Amino acid sequence: MTKSVPIIAAKAPAKVDLEAGKDYFWCRCGRSKSQPFCDGSHAGTGIEPLKFNADKDGTAAVCQCKSSANAPFCDGSHTRLGEAAVGDAAPAPKSDIPQATPTPEEPTVARIHALAKDGLSKLGHHGEMGAMGVPRKDLPHWDDIQVLLCADGAQTTSG
Repeated sequence: MTKSVPIIAAKAPAKVDLEAGKDYFWCRCGRSKSQPFCDGSHAGTGIEPLKFNADKDGTAAVCQCKSSANAPFCDGSHTRLGEAAVGDAAPAPKSDIPQATPTPEEPTVARIHALAKDGLSKLGHHGEMGAMGVPRKDLPHWDDIQVLLCADGAQTTSG
């Protein structure tokens, strides 16, 4: 068996209809005639297809350049192929994708990146919720709590 590298099957993603709960086999080698799915053309290459299960019904953009870091789905890597042509060796997926890290100046940057990537789909059908089903924006903040001293020295809180 000869170890080989994936080849570019196309320089644009394939729009495919996926069925929730169904297994699919994405062609990693680029040699399949039924792109973006495997037809067994990888035999002898040392490259195996990627099995994935659709989590929802709908249309998806599936990678055909074989360079996506979000395989089997397109991440836009085909836009960086330059002069490379269909049939050329596919560049390795970029593994140096920057990760959002919270900072004191921007503590919610990771959450913003997650929303940009996944949209509202992972928040549930009621949207963003906090404690006991109350929307987070309606929960009191520490800045809303005020400590009052009584004349007898006992402390009470007010919100």
